[in-house]
Amino acid sequence: MELSSLELTVTQSHVDRFNHVASANYLLWYKDGINLFPVKPEMALPHAQESIGDTAVIRRVELDYMNQLFVGDKITIYTAIDKVGTTNITYQQRIERYGDIISKARIVMGFTPGTHGTQDVPSDLYLAQFKKAQVGFLHAIGISFQMLEQAYGVRYFVKCARFDYAFPKVLPGEEPNMLSVPTAITQIGTTSMSYLQAIWRGDLVIARAKTVAVFVDAEGEKTAIPENLREKLAMVRATFVPVDVENPITSYKR
Repeated sequence: MELSSLELTVTQSHVDRFNHVASANYLLWYKDGINLFPVKPEMALPHAQESIGDTAVIRRVELDYMNQLFVGDKITIYTAIDKVGTTNITYQQRIERYGDIISKARIVMGFTPGTHGTQDVPSDLYLAQFKKAQVGFLHAIGISFQMLEQAYGVRYFVKCARFDYAFPKVLPGEEPNMLSVPTAITQIGTTSMSYLQAIWRGDLVIARAKTVAVFVDAEGEKTAIPENLREKLAMVRATFVPVDVENPITSYKR
C-alpha cells in the first residue's frame, strides 16, 4: 500500500480558547493529505474516465480522536488509498505526533457530474454548522459552554464523528440564508454523550452526523458527567430540537 506524508506544525490559529484543536481543522489537514496524494493513471475510476467534467467531493467522513494536540506540536499526516470503486475512492489516514497516533480517518471521495453554475460545498463548512447546532441545542435547554465550566466544572470534546454528505453540490443563487439542523442527544454514558444531527435545506436532507463527545475536568482529564447535569440532559434525551444556522454556502460566497 503506497503511503504519502505531509508534515506541519500546529499554530495558534488552529486552537480555540481551551488551546484545543477544533475537529474542522483535522478534516482540513486530512483533505490536504488527500490533495497531495500521488494518484496514478491506473487508479482512475472507470466512471470518471467516461465523464471529463466529473469532480471529486467528500461523501463520507469517519474521524476518531485518540489524543489532544497543542500549539507547537509537529505532526505528520499519512494518507493511503484503501479501496477504489466504480465511482469513489476510499482513503485511510492518520495523524501522528512524534510516532504517537493522534487521530485516524476514513474518507470516501465520490465523483459527481460537473454542472454549469453549481459549486462544491467544502465539507468542513458543514462540519462547522453541526458544531454550531450543538451549541444552539444546549442553549435551547438552558446550558451554555460557560455554564458547563462554571456550574458543573466540566467541558467536552469530540471523541469520534461520522458525517455523510448526500448533496455536496449546490446552486448558490438558489440557496436559503438559513438551514435547519435538528439535533438530539441519543445516548448518555458515564463520561460521554452522543449527538444525532441532520442538515435540512427545505424538505431535503443534505448531510447527517453522529458525534460522540467526552467530558473532561479543568485539567483536561476524562471525568464522569455530574449527576445534576446528567439529569438535565436525560430530560431531553431522544428529543430533536430544531436549530437554525446560517447556510455556509451563502456566507462563503460573500
